[in-house]
Amino acid sequence: MPARKSEQVTPDQARLITDRSRRDPVWFANTILGLKLYHKQLEILEAVRDHGQVSVVGANSTGKDFCVGEALIPWWQSTRYPAMTIITGPTNRQVEDIVWRHVRQAYYGARRPLGGRMYPAKAMWEFDDQHFAFGFTTDDPVNLTGFHSPNLLVIVTEAHAVSDEHFTMLKRLNPRRLVLVGNAFSSSGEFYDSHHERRHLYHALAITAYDSPNVRMGAEVVPGLVTIPDIERYATDWGEDNPLYRATVLAEFAGNPDGLLPLLHLRAGEGRPAVDYREEILVAGIDVAGPGEDETVLTLRQGGVILEQWGWPDEDPRGAVVDKLGPYRGRLRAVNVDSVGQGYYFAKHLQDLGFPVKMVNVGEASAHPERDSYGPGYGNLKAELYWGLRMRFMAGDVS
Repeated sequence: MPARKSEQVTPDQARLITDRSRRDPVWFANTILGLKLYHKQLEILEAVRDHGQVSVVGANSTGKDFCVGEALIPWWQSTRYPAMTIITGPTNRQVEDIVWRHVRQAYYGARRPLGGRMYPAKAMWEFDDQHFAFGFTTDDPVNLTGFHSPNLLVIVTEAHAVSDEHFTMLKRLNPRRLVLVGNAFSSSGEFYDSHHERRHLYHALAITAYDSPNVRMGAEVVPGLVTIPDIERYATDWGEDNPLYRATVLAEFAGNPDGLLPLLHLRAGEGRPAVDYREEILVAGIDVAGPGEDETVLTLRQGGVILEQWGWPDEDPRGAVVDKLGPYRGRLRAVNVDSVGQGYYFAKHLQDLGFPVKMVNVGEASAHPERDSYGPGYGNLKAELYWGLRMRFMAGDVS
């Protein structure tokens, strides 16, 4: 992106600009970066200026990452020396492809040169060995140690999906500012607690879909932010009492720590990268439905990675299912079929065609009806399988 035309300033003017920018991040965003932020984004900047720990929970598409990347990081690195900014999160996509893309846009679009070197192929903005900003992800919390600066800013994006072990290591860095940004898709952990029992340790902010300028103005004045039609679609799809609606639109924390599949762990599975499965053994599962509103669903997985999923409302989708399974025939270890009712005949059809069918009747008794080292005890096979799914999600084994 080409830089905006910059103005030449004297050293005295530069000091005045830096002093004003340090005191007033809103002025910096407007005057130096040329941004037009809305009131909740400005509130984030002022909160980070005034508070050591800030936690922002926001509805979907409300500009949180834009504010962090295009305003907060440039402001911090431009008004302090030496300074270091670390931004981390659960996935490379979130850190490098989303937040750091905004940092680059701010750097190249600023009205005055921001200085340093912006690396083109990695999340790194460097002035010298003591003054730089970078983004990265890690599965091992120990990799978060060793970074020190008198002006250390630590930003955790998608904080609802980051483990408490990671937060412990980040806090041990003794950052000058710790900023958590995420969605209301958690029911426990540091991010959830920062808006509940540990709220006294954070300056906590919430951004709902109704704070979006597009919703307040009744028109799409800021492309990409949530709109009234978006809210209406969510309400139609989920219902306004649905926890997913309340988290997505109202930024209200959804779910229950004791729920079978906590929403936090379901959403975390979305960000995990799929492995290269081209040479790996596959497993298919089929839930058979009759004609009507339900669908016959085919899911294809490799290990914990859900590769594809298809559904058919047809009365007899056997041909369509066979067409989807055909290309994978030589790599299928098993085709698990819900064999209750008409599922039995569906399974027999696939068996006759040579597929490695395994009939599953979830109403059968569990092999572990009593609590033991295997698990809590199950009323039937369905309960056992659902509990196993829960444990896989909570272990981070599903993508």
